Amino acid sequence: MAAAGDERSRLVRVQGPPLPVVALASEAAPTAGVSELVRVRGPALPVVALTSVSVASVHLELTVALRPDTAAAAVAAVFGKLTDLVAVLNAYEADLGGAGFWVDESRSGARPGPAVGLVLVPNEPAGAEGRLRRVADLLVKTAGGYAGVAKVAAKVVSAAAPDKPIYQVAA
Repeated sequence: MAAAGDERSRLVRVQGPPLPVVALASEAAPTAGVSELVRVRGPALPVVALTSVSVASVHLELTVALRPDTAAAAVAAVFGKLTDLVAVLNAYEADLGGAGFWVDESRSGARPGPAVGLVLVPNEPAGAEGRLRRVADLLVKTAGGYAGVAKVAAKVVSAAAPDKPIYQVAA
């Protein structure tokens, strides 16, 4: 074993079949497996357990309508405040028994009106509907106090019936 602070590379023998090379999405050609020897730099990697989780069946959609005279910079500022609030809400959602959520960036951002939309998807699908209802209530109350906000609406939506909200709240 090398002394502490020794930054030299080490070879580690991996038992079993050769490790596959993970191809990037932009690479079209398949690749072959690599040697059973892997070069490792730095401290040993910890052992981790991988688990499979089901895809979220519900999500929360928040829409914050701003006053018509709101400048584009103010729209961006409200979106920034909302995304900062997500960190706090992640902890709240975890206190409710979940594992936080992630912002679906493809469905979130500035909207015509002017308005801002935010779509939150739970990391833990079990019991998510009830937790998202409570997060929706909190989001509507909080975002309703932001400068320039005319109206706030949130809905919890099922992936099975996206046009029929399970829960709606507005202020």
